[in-house]
Amino acid sequence: MSFDSLIRQLGEETGTGLSLSETGTCGVIFGDNEVDFEEYDGRLFIYASIGPCEGREDLFAAALAANHLGADTGFAALGIDTTHGVFTLSRVLEGDIDYQRFQYALVAFVEALQDWKTRLIEAPSPAAETASSNVTGFMQV
Repeated sequence: MSFDSLIRQLGEETGTGLSLSETGTCGVIFGDNEVDFEEYDGRLFIYASIGPCEGREDLFAAALAANHLGADTGFAALGIDTTHGVFTLSRVLEGDIDYQRFQYALVAFVEALQDWKTRLIEAPSPAAETASSNVTGFMQV
């Protein structure tokens, strides 16, 4: 099945009327998660922004470990978009796949995206923790 056909079927199931643009791109929002699609050279790139990476070097080792064999990313890859200063999640699909496999890949992608967004929110940056402890210490004096 073509990637455009897969996107169109997703649009039919979600009632959104999705289809790839003339340039082979489109985006959709699942809850609070914006996901972009881009077809290029026989591949479908699925990608999304997770959140700011500046000052989050504390998560680099966890991101690398999660990437190992797709263990904690839904078989996608964590990365950094240096242009926008954000962590990203991306996955590439290629070949002839059916809608069930596409849907499975997309669900795993969105679940991993939400998981990593939650990790960024729940695990404050070391800079934020230091600032918070300094303010608390100052207020107690």
